[in-house]
Amino acid sequence: MKSFLVTFATKHFQLNQKILEYSALNCGGFDEVRSWSSEELRKTEFFEKHKTVLDQKRGAGYWLWKPYIILKALQDANEGDYVAYSDCGQRNQYLTRSIKPLLEKCSRNRGVLPGVNIPHWGNSTRWTKRDCFVLMGCDAPVYWNHCQVQASFSVFQKNSSSLNFVQEWLAGCEDQRILTDISNACGLPNFPDFVEHRHDQSVLTLCAIKFGYDGLGSSSVQQPYADPEKSKVMNYVLAKMGSPVDVQFGAGIYLVYQVILSSLYRKLLRCNRFIKKHQGN
Repeated sequence: MKSFLVTFATKHFQLNQKILEYSALNCGGFDEVRSWSSEELRKTEFFEKHKTVLDQKRGAGYWLWKPYIILKALQDANEGDYVAYSDCGQRNQYLTRSIKPLLEKCSRNRGVLPGVNIPHWGNSTRWTKRDCFVLMGCDAPVYWNHCQVQASFSVFQKNSSSLNFVQEWLAGCEDQRILTDISNACGLPNFPDFVEHRHDQSVLTLCAIKFGYDGLGSSSVQQPYADPEKSKVMNYVLAKMGSPVDVQFGAGIYLVYQVILSSLYRKLLRCNRFIKKHQGN
């Protein structure tokens, strides 16, 4: 069984993406990394179908691309392979140790680790607009009172259950009424403690509750980190958000190497054009 990491970055975060890619292959033990760019996404039929949303600045299209690239990676993988996703956003994230314990945890969790529970943020009523609850068939206390599951890091093992989960996540995100910040249309107001909608994360959270998948760490708002076993694994995930010198140095060497090669290539192209221009003179 192979393990794959899938990432996405706009031009502002491509350096973060390169560092994450380097650490995943050299420290995390991943077999392959699939790094998406905005330009590549724009070439897909998926982009054309959802251009109105994906052209929005917030989240490079309200993060609609996230379940899409994860589902595509799962569909391309073999049965039993692992697909992990990690953000490349404003906070540098990179791996400092093997991903194997999380893969084993994912396998024990029926092939889905949706993310890290964040109970210190409070209930989902604070971070999910009412239409999202209603249109996903989740307008009930079990969903309202659950904490959010952070969508910045997820792990999936390819099987029918994980495919169904990501397909449901994507289907919810494809509905603008569920995903975006447009006003509620179902006739019910947001809850009194509502702060703002969390888009793909709100949809992911409702899917995790609906399908019965545990996020990492305690989901109790009253006792955020009461479960030692889950907290241990959760802390393992959070440990990847460090700044070890060896990873930074290795990634730095890699990036310098890439820059030098690109510079040499451009110089060769200019020389080639110069020679062709002056041939026969």
